[in-house]
Amino acid sequence: MPDGAREAENTFGDAGYGGPQPPRGTGAHDYCITVHALRVPAMGVDIGARPGTILQAIRSAQIAEASVIGRYEAR
Repeated sequence: MPDGAREAENTFGDAGYGGPQPPRGTGAHDYCITVHALRVPAMGVDIGARPGTILQAIRSAQIAEASVIGRYEAR
C-alpha cells in the first residue's frame, strides 16, 4: 500500500480484501470486482467511514470505472 493509503472495512468487518468465501455445498457464486479511476489523489473520508460514505465520495470524484465478474465455488 502507498504511504497514506487506507483500506475500507469489508463485509467480514475487517479492513482489506477477504476473498471469495461462499458456503460449501451452495454452488457457484458470482463476485464482482470494480476498479475506479479518480480525479483526486485522496478521498478525504475519515478512517472508519461506512461503505456508503466511501462509495459516495468515490462517485463524486470518479472519471471511469471497470468491473469484472468471477465465479467461485467452494468444494
